[in-house]
Amino acid sequence: MRVGEKMRANDIKTASQLIEAIRGLWGARSKSRLREWLEELETEDDYYRLIRLADQMDLYKYSNFLATHAHKRFGTLRPFAWHCTRLLENGKSLEAEERMNARLQGLADSSYTVEERVSAYTLLFRVFCQLNRLPEAKEQLEKISEAQGVLWPDLEAFYFLHGGEWDKAEGILTDALAGQSKERDEYVRLLLADHLSMAGRQAESLEMLRKGQALYPGNWSFWMEQVRRLFCSAATRKRFNLQKQSMRKIRITSIRSIMPI
Repeated sequence: MRVGEKMRANDIKTASQLIEAIRGLWGARSKSRLREWLEELETEDDYYRLIRLADQMDLYKYSNFLATHAHKRFGTLRPFAWHCTRLLENGKSLEAEERMNARLQGLADSSYTVEERVSAYTLLFRVFCQLNRLPEAKEQLEKISEAQGVLWPDLEAFYFLHGGEWDKAEGILTDALAGQSKERDEYVRLLLADHLSMAGRQAESLEMLRKGQALYPGNWSFWMEQVRRLFCSAATRKRFNLQKQSMRKIRITSIRSIMPI
């Protein structure tokens, strides 16, 4: 890219680049410029990359906007799952479930790609975990495993955490970190840090986040979670003087950091 030339939307690869693009769009204050910028996103993957970057920075207003626009533009199952995630995270779990089931009803699995099916099953998995309907959540885990041939350790551990089997979940996560596959390493580290925090092991949680930040400096989630955890910990001690047992009930980590759409 030449000096002075504006970066195209589908060339954005880092959080810093996305921030600069957002600043530029706000500075232009032009709907036509926004439309042009969105047209530069050519594929679902272009949208998803920016959604993940925005989520890492807690810029959910922008990631939700991108998810909605992708859904309207493509109309396919994967962006539809992103759109339903907005309902889930705004307390409309049943509506998210109903919409996704209606979308899937009557269509064979062969109608969708593996990636599309996994996005739908993951959305339903999160819905059922939130509603504490764990047998149905386990069914979605099995569908995910069958569709892609492997069960991601962070999803499996998330299921056991919701079921109260904290030791089992921690074992799955620590085994995953010790293993050879690094496909979901960032999510595993973030979920383990969240678990350690909820278990009252704040020093271990922060150390896990610091190691994650060193390994993945481009993922702002590790930095944001350290800031959030330190702030909440200090504020809690100062204002409420909660006892350790009460602290275990407080989820600090952003759900999208550990369970992306």
